[in-house]
Amino acid sequence: MSTKSGQLITPSTCPHSSELCPPCHLCHLKQRVPHLFNIRRVPHHTRTMSRTSETLSVEVQSLKERLANKMQAFEVERQLMKERLETERRMMKEQLETERRMMKEQLETERRMMKEQLETERRIMREQLERERAYLERERAGWQREPRARVHGTRACRLAKAA
Repeated sequence: MSTKSGQLITPSTCPHSSELCPPCHLCHLKQRVPHLFNIRRVPHHTRTMSRTSETLSVEVQSLKERLANKMQAFEVERQLMKERLETERRMMKEQLETERRMMKEQLETERRMMKEQLETERRIMREQLERERAYLERERAGWQREPRARVHGTRACRLAKAA
């Protein structure tokens, strides 16, 4: 629907009010989105004629076929969607399994490294304790065997001379 001047109907060109009135609004929509209003209509000269049962059965059969085709297309699309979702689910499951395996390996590696580090520290401490024990035993043995061989000027040396 257009105005008398041939312009398209817009809110500013509506002949009835400053906004689109319901009849003009419908025409405005038809102008902007015509495919929504493309309805197959029976020509007016055939409307007055009565339909025969044969014509009606042909139309019903045609509608049934269209419905069957649409249902088949829907079923095919549903099946494809189902397969796609199943594929995505399987891929996500594999990805999660891979990540879990990698994290498990990383944790195992870290655990092994910490265990090795702890054993190294224990070994170093044992060796250090053994060295200290050997040093203390040598020192104790030296005190018991040679009391005069010690450094002069120590308290023990003075006590030994005084005795």
